[in-house]
Amino acid sequence: MKLVSVKEMRKIDRMAIKELGISGVVLMENAGQSVVSAMEDFFGLENVHKVTIVCGKGNNGGDGFVVSRYLINQKISVDVYIMGTVSSIVGDAKKNLDIIVGLGLKPKIIKNKNDLRKLRLSLSNSEIVVDSFFGTGFSGRIRGIGEDVVREINESGIHIVSVDTPSGIDSDTGNVSGEAVKADLTVTMGLPKVGQFLYPARHYVGELYVADIGFPEQVINDVEVKGTLVDNEVLRRFIPWRAPNLHKGAFGRILIIAGSTGMTGAAAMAATSALRAGAGLVYLAIPEHLNPILEAKCTEAITIPVPQTEDGSISLKAYTKIMDEIKKVDVVAIGPGMSQHPETQKLVRKVVENANAPLLVDADGINALVGYTKVLKKRKKPTVITPHPGEMARLIESNARDIERNKVEVSRRYASRWEVILVLKGAPTVSSEQDGSFWLNPHVNSGLATAGSGDVLTGLIIGFLGQKTTPLAAAVSGVYIHSLAGEILKEKMGEHSIIAGDLIDAIPSAIIKALKD
Repeated sequence: MKLVSVKEMRKIDRMAIKELGISGVVLMENAGQSVVSAMEDFFGLENVHKVTIVCGKGNNGGDGFVVSRYLINQKISVDVYIMGTVSSIVGDAKKNLDIIVGLGLKPKIIKNKNDLRKLRLSLSNSEIVVDSFFGTGFSGRIRGIGEDVVREINESGIHIVSVDTPSGIDSDTGNVSGEAVKADLTVTMGLPKVGQFLYPARHYVGELYVADIGFPEQVINDVEVKGTLVDNEVLRRFIPWRAPNLHKGAFGRILIIAGSTGMTGAAAMAATSALRAGAGLVYLAIPEHLNPILEAKCTEAITIPVPQTEDGSISLKAYTKIMDEIKKVDVVAIGPGMSQHPETQKLVRKVVENANAPLLVDADGINALVGYTKVLKKRKKPTVITPHPGEMARLIESNARDIERNKVEVSRRYASRWEVILVLKGAPTVSSEQDGSFWLNPHVNSGLATAGSGDVLTGLIIGFLGQKTTPLAAAVSGVYIHSLAGEILKEKMGEHSIIAGDLIDAIPSAIIKALKD
């Protein structure tokens, strides 16, 4: 499903009205009706006697006026409050305000503390409150009497429904700068908004219902939208089909360069995950003293012992042998558990710059590129990098907090600047292409925040990449299957007890679920 920015959604709305002649009043009518239908589905309205609706002066408020009319038709008592003055309401919203006034409903204005007391009383006598006052165009901080209104809504103890998006959240970045409505249900119009899937806004959205209010598919397709919300339909396009009569070489020869003293698990988990993703042959280049351990840990992978440093990490002396092995494979991953030994980091940079194969860089491979990201643009083959916010912050000399606050923009900007597929991990993970397109993974699960989880993801991505799919498809598929495995495990064991080995075991079920559901 397409995932839109506020600007993209406005363009779709404008094209539908200006170019196709669809009336804004019709769209507003459909929006209000959709909100009531969603309320009926999620809460049931048969036992609802009263609803309080708080409206703004724009089209979001106009949707709220339509909601009030549909509720009145169902014999539900409605109190409508307006943030601002009646004279400030114009256009389609004014038309719908006039209709409810004509029906005998008298909206109340919220201007001062006395009006707040009236709102509080109305809320205390209602089962549902509808937030319809700011909508998706909001950014910054709610101030003045609006802050008090939001507090009254949040503290009311009744069901909260937000129209299009909870008031107070930034629908592009997901940032919340002050008070914001914490909805139980958000009914968003046309297409989901990027910020609704990002934290902290995601805490405020509640259940998200995407309402079809009549935007023609032609208009949606004609407007260039950069975001995609990943789902099973996307995976069915991306995961490569497997002909039953092919041999293991047809499913990818993969080299993973990994491991150091104390970090054998990283190498083993990456290799095993690549095999679980469907890779035909996995070669594991490791420090030579770890060879007996890895042969026992990972019997399906072919180990390649290479020269090591005194600390037990891969030595720069291994460069020639590693480059010879790269000539024999289809794709390469470098980084899991390699350590930050200076000599090992020099090796990583040299391999990244000169490897003539599609390459995934993760973990200590990313750390080796701090101050050396210029080598990424020198590469002649596709590159995928998979930093978490801390690693990304080091790469661009920022801090993890700022990365989280601008996750989509950072992922898009540096995918373009470095000419890579950039998988910015976290809750949620965002994968971006060089042209600014991005793919947001919807699943978030604290159970994935466990040692080795990133190594499993590395294995999945490189496993898919080895099967002749595109770097983008491999990245998006790996992230989605990784998170879907986490969702399957969460249902069985909760989020506290998941470990990386569990994720590997759940990969087959996740792939089956993604391809069949």
